Amino acid sequence: MPSAPPKIGERATAKRREPTRTSESFDWYESARIVLAAGTAFQEVVTFSGRPESIILDTTAVGVDFRLRHRGESAGSVIRIEGIATRVLDVSAEIVEARDPAGVGGQGVTATGRFMSRNIDVRAHRAGPSRERPLGLAEDLSTQIATSD
Repeated sequence: MPSAPPKIGERATAKRREPTRTSESFDWYESARIVLAAGTAFQEVVTFSGRPESIILDTTAVGVDFRLRHRGESAGSVIRIEGIATRVLDVSAEIVEARDPAGVGGQGVTATGRFMSRNIDVRAHRAGPSRERPLGLAEDLSTQIATSD
């Protein structure tokens, strides 16, 4: 039998914790509603502040035409919604326009843009460098170099 001592086990303090990330997701929505005027011209329902990931269209009457477009571009194909309905479109567009093809008017239409989720870290303790920086001396922060006469 060898006289060497047995191997010492790993220290508990040498083990690192498993990395984890705890966050909550928040979607951001923009929405606008109009009542269509009598006539067959397209009317702007909403101009979003950016490009949403999906658009939800709601109608309160039968037979409304929608078209989607980006700023400075021509509109795409017409999307017709028959009946009182809600349609979720997985497309991106900055401007939503609607019209009543019969020209009667009075239909309520709503366009809602859903923007991508934003993850916000909710951990109480985040290891790593501080986000706050200590203030330096005023002369170190100055952009002017002192000159001597």
